[in-house]
Amino acid sequence: MSEAPNYIMEDLPWDNSVVFRPRGSLDIYTAPEFRAALDGLKENGRMHFILDLSGIEYIDSTGLGSLASFMDKVKKDDGSLRLAGLQGVVHKAFVFTNLLDLFNISATVEEAIESLADQMQG
Repeated sequence: MSEAPNYIMEDLPWDNSVVFRPRGSLDIYTAPEFRAALDGLKENGRMHFILDLSGIEYIDSTGLGSLASFMDKVKKDDGSLRLAGLQGVVHKAFVFTNLLDLFNISATVEEAIESLADQMQG
């Protein structure tokens, strides 16, 4: 069984925005907790999410599915979801499942923040 990831959250200059940094694995065992944490943030008024996946060492189809369904939920409420820091097996999982084009992906969190800043000012 996988170890549950730890989460680090960082507020951004906009009231309804957050950087969410999970650590560890995002799989069938940890995805429910991961989604509960994101859903809680959304219920508390967050609309724009940057997920820094550089600390994720492994992701499976359940993890990918939880990201896709959360993105749909956020977009329905005119929010946004950006992913950053995809590397190694996590990046390969997105390539193999043809999900790269589905998500707004930046190489770094800084690039994702700049992209969000452009959206917020636009």
